[in-house]
Amino acid sequence: MTLSTRSMKVFVRAVEDESFAAAARNLLVDPAAVSRTIRSLEDDLGVSLFSRSTRVSKITSEGKKFYRDCQQILQRLD
Repeated sequence: MTLSTRSMKVFVRAVEDESFAAAARNLLVDPAAVSRTIRSLEDDLGVSLFSRSTRVSKITSEGKKFYRDCQQILQRLD
C-alpha cells in the first residue's frame, strides 16, 4: 500500500476514537480493514504506530508524530 489520504484518514480516526473497532464503526467498514490499513502503514513507514495487546491499542511516540503530520496534510487538502 502506498500512503494515501484514505489510509491517513483511517489512521487519524483510529487515534481520535482510541479504538480500531470504534474507528471502523464510524467509517462504516469492517474492523479488520482498519487493522489491515494500520498494519500496512506501519510496514510502509517502518515504524510501529500503535502498541497493541489483546485488549488495548495505544499510540506510540512515532504514531503521535505521524498523527500530527496527517492532521496537517488532511487539513491542507480540505
